[in-house]
Amino acid sequence: MPFSYYYEFKKKGKYKIEYTFNDKLTKTCYMFNDCSSLKYIDLSNFNVQNVKNMRCMFSNCSSLTNINLSNFNAQNATNMGFFFCGCKSLNNINLSI
Repeated sequence: MPFSYYYEFKKKGKYKIEYTFNDKLTKTCYMFNDCSSLKYIDLSNFNVQNVKNMRCMFSNCSSLTNINLSNFNAQNATNMGFFFCGCKSLNNINLSI
């Protein structure tokens, strides 16, 4: 399944990006790695129940301050190393069920 990790936006502002994945998603490693302009992301109800490798998913998102991971079911993940490594501005993570 092709997936493009990086985006360049010419204008500043808020953007809503939507993807529909099937149940075969097994890797999210480096998905948002080095997205240095990303400030907030809402992944509530993002279906990751079959994902095994989440290594460096948000690493080096240096401007990321808020993330909503409510209902983020990572029970089958075997690698979440460096998940938030380099997220020096992160101050709010919603992990509610």
